[in-house]
Amino acid sequence: LFDVCFASFRTGLMKPDARAFRHALEALGAEPARVWFFDDLAENVAAARALGIRAHRVQGLEALIAKLRAEGLYDPGPQGGDKRR
Repeated sequence: LFDVCFASFRTGLMKPDARAFRHALEALGAEPARVWFFDDLAENVAAARALGIRAHRVQGLEALIAKLRAEGLYDPGPQGGDKRR
């Protein structure tokens, strides 16, 4: 479902440092309001939100899927197939 992943061992930047989020925004060439971020740690979510990123705290895969659906980002369809938005 995702086109890009930013791993701290590659970027040298770690959440919740704002530089990690700014690096991702710059690499994507995206405005913060057009980026979604999901994490299980409140401090990481707060740091992303402070920059205007659509950040959500989720615990586990089921919660992530539910939030993706709620945001209109994922619909598995009636057959359970992947329907990206």
